[in-house]
Amino acid sequence: MEKENRVSIWLGNFDDQTAFEDYLQETYNEEDDMSSHFTDDFGIPFYDVDFSEAYFDQKGLQSKILNEFSYADTFKGDVNEALFAGKNAIVVIYDFDYKGVGEVGAMRFLGRFSFER
Repeated sequence: MEKENRVSIWLGNFDDQTAFEDYLQETYNEEDDMSSHFTDDFGIPFYDVDFSEAYFDQKGLQSKILNEFSYADTFKGDVNEALFAGKNAIVVIYDFDYKGVGEVGAMRFLGRFSFER
């Protein structure tokens, strides 16, 4: 799933900031493998959290929130802004080309896009 210059984006709707943080919270097993509710739901064996960004706003997301993310100028034009309606959480993973489940529970995979550094 790792692929340079690709960004994968998920949108979600959570009751509050704590629920969103709990959903993303990483745990490690005896073999030092990482997992979270997010990775389990979407079948992601690993991603480098140093190349990810997440944001929550209780009032709901506006598409302009993408302006706050790294490299957004190179991919935001490809994102369907209408899909932000009713969502209050976003996860962005860089150098990651997700091709799996579309929607699980509170989260929906928005898509994967090219970006430039």
